[in-house]
Amino acid sequence: ASIGQVHVARLGDQKVVVKVQHPHARTLMMDDFWSLKVLTRIIGWLEPDYAFMEILMNEWATEAIKELDFTFEAEHLREASQAIQTLIPTKDTVVYSNIAQTPFQVQVPEPMEEWSNRDVLVMNFCE
Repeated sequence: ASIGQVHVARLGDQKVVVKVQHPHARTLMMDDFWSLKVLTRIIGWLEPDYAFMEILMNEWATEAIKELDFTFEAEHLREASQAIQTLIPTKDTVVYSNIAQTPFQVQVPEPMEEWSNRDVLVMNFCE
C-alpha cells in the first residue's frame, strides 16, 4: 500500500485484481534513497565504526527499487505457482493434518501480462 493501491475489478465476466502504482512513488523513493545515501555517508565519516551502514543501505536500495517494477512481482507470482505445482500431493505423498483428511492447499494469483506493465499489475482474483 505504500507504493500503490489494489482494486477489485471485472475484465469481461472475470473478477480480477488491479494493482496500480501511485503516480509519484518512483520519484519519492529515489529521493529517499538519495537522502539515505548522504546520511549514511556522513554517519560513516563521523563514526567510522558505522561506515558499513552505507554499504548496507546501497544493497537494500538495489533490491527495494525492484518493488517499483510490477513485472518483477508478476515473474515471482509465476515462479511461486510453478514451485507449488511440484508440491501438489499425490496418494503416496499426502500427510493429512486433520480428521477430514483434507491436504493443505494454496492458490497463487495468475498475472495477466497483456494488461500489466511496470506500473500496473492485473491478476485473477483468488477467493
